[in-house]
Amino acid sequence: MANKIYSGLNDQIFSIYYSSILLGLLIGIARYKRLSKAMRTIVLFLFIASLAELISYLAYMNERYLVKTATSHIYSVVEAIILSTYFTYVNRPYRSSRYHIVAIIAWSVAGILNVAFLQPLEGLNSNIILLESFYFVTMSLYSIYIILKNASITELRYHPYFRIAIICLVTWSCTLFFWATIKILYRNHWTYIQSVMDAQAIISTLSYLAIGVTLFFYPKNKAFENI
Repeated sequence: MANKIYSGLNDQIFSIYYSSILLGLLIGIARYKRLSKAMRTIVLFLFIASLAELISYLAYMNERYLVKTATSHIYSVVEAIILSTYFTYVNRPYRSSRYHIVAIIAWSVAGILNVAFLQPLEGLNSNIILLESFYFVTMSLYSIYIILKNASITELRYHPYFRIAIICLVTWSCTLFFWATIKILYRNHWTYIQSVMDAQAIISTLSYLAIGVTLFFYPKNKAFENI
């Protein structure tokens, strides 16, 4: 689920990576009517991710690097808003509609300020990605806490919100480590930097596949949603 955006991956790895996004998206579309609002938000996320990755790939292949980096900047903000909306649905805070508005404003302002003062459109977008990582690791842990606190939930391994929380926790933790070290590796011209990028893509691929499995086995009984 982490923001990868095509960046010169091994073609075979990218093909598998992108296929995992499309597979999850197709499963989500097929089961859309059975999904809760929260899980429908995940389908929207998969759609935006597939679109952003395609645009980035085409831009990279045609040497339109500004389009590629600008796509990364824009996608990060949109991704953050969508996933924030998901966690708002799942955690159900008081007056949750206000949280949706706050998320839209806060992430948009953060993205604009980052481009204006720190990382222009032609550069990396690591600041927002790191901010996302910290935020979604925290929200994943909080979601797990809310679910565990609910005595009525016994079969955690079948609970879709619990699965998504675990997926987010693992993926965003890896993303945090990756983007916190990638600049250092570049500066030092580390020999195995491509291997690290491929490994990150593989982790993201497994995450998207796990999301697809969660959508596929989404239960018809919605009683579990009363968190």
